[in-house]
Amino acid sequence: MASARGRHGAPERLELAGQGIAPATVGTRDRLAFVRLTGDVDVYRVEPGGPARPLAQSTLLERQPSYSPDGGCIAFQAAGPRGQDIWLSDADGSNHTRPTRGVGSLPGSPSWSPDGRWVAFDSRGDDAQRDVWTVGADGSGLRRMTVSAANDFVPSWSRDGRFIYFASDRTGRAEVYRVPAGGGPEEQLTRGGGIYPVESFDGRTLYYQRNVDGALLAQPSAGGDERELRACVKSMSWNAAPHGLVYQDCGAAGTEDQPGQRLRSWNARNGLDTPLVTADADGIQGLSVSPDGRSIAYGRLREISNLMMIENFR
Repeated sequence: MASARGRHGAPERLELAGQGIAPATVGTRDRLAFVRLTGDVDVYRVEPGGPARPLAQSTLLERQPSYSPDGGCIAFQAAGPRGQDIWLSDADGSNHTRPTRGVGSLPGSPSWSPDGRWVAFDSRGDDAQRDVWTVGADGSGLRRMTVSAANDFVPSWSRDGRFIYFASDRTGRAEVYRVPAGGGPEEQLTRGGGIYPVESFDGRTLYYQRNVDGALLAQPSAGGDERELRACVKSMSWNAAPHGLVYQDCGAAGTEDQPGQRLRSWNARNGLDTPLVTADADGIQGLSVSPDGRSIAYGRLREISNLMMIENFR
């Protein structure tokens, strides 16, 4: 929040206000009222027809969950005052470990290899650019997979384990690429914009989102023309499922009568699109469907607003 000093003074930031919006002063201008916005993100799990339950809940910001291939573990990003890392836990939220100690800054977007031995993630280096890394689930074998002057981010494994997909802005906008999991040349897969690449559970289809308008697209994993599946889905609020997709349509925000984030299910075999579950959240920051399709892990955003006042404001 900024305040003008003097009639023509340059704006100055009021550090005391923090994340403040909607400022208002009284006639004497010695008191300032404003709204302070804060929020918390935790990893929750929900099953259709059942209540949402916490898996990773603390004063940190936990988001971007990813189920392991056997459904027994979850990887997620956790950020706090001392930094950010990738964490792992059992599927019930117990037994937390941290395999990415000291790997660049702001590691995020974890994705499991098909054999459950490795986790791919992105992290920012000394050059302030993000690259794709892999690390063993036990914290060993750290490896940098991409090195470029651009941002390479949001990786995911192919279902056969041969490739790691990722998005990169090296052409000036985000496009989808892939790199062999064992190392090798990188291949650009999209030309009209793409982000959040993920293969279907059978490995035949590559899903991704067009970052320009939010459209959800698909193309054969072996190569071919892309097609539009949905005109707009919310960022970080969709993912592949055993039957097809779980997603949140751009117009599916909660209401006062029906709070929460409404998720839908799309069946790739018959094209049926049906309501699935309402996630207890003010917003979703990452979503993963269990391998058996019975539960959804998601980053549950809770927004908090408080009315604040500064006395003797000058």
